[in-house]
Amino acid sequence: MKINWKVRFNKQNVVFWMRFAFAVFIPILVYMGLEVTDLDTWESLGSVLLAAISNPYLVGLTIVNALNLIPDPTTEGISDSNLAMTYQEPKKDTMLDYGEGQEFTENTNYHTELKDEE
Repeated sequence: MKINWKVRFNKQNVVFWMRFAFAVFIPILVYMGLEVTDLDTWESLGSVLLAAISNPYLVGLTIVNALNLIPDPTTEGISDSNLAMTYQEPKKDTMLDYGEGQEFTENTNYHTELKDEE
């Protein structure tokens, strides 16, 4: 299993961090029948987290939910593509506007990516 952990847990990868936080906290809130607004004090947050780690089922559910973030849905299997393994930071796509509402993602390495995938 080859995964570019350096890019996944990069401080610039805010979307991954948000998804990870939601993957951990949403199952806890749903299982306990709570809403985010119920966590209005540090004491209530602490008691919810303590109750969550005291429940083996909820710990397992949360781990499985967080692990579902790991696979890259654009590649076969669990591993990242060879191209993704070369990234040092999350890739930024630029949008090209060709007018009339047609926007395309600029991908200058399209042919290189195809060769790497084969």
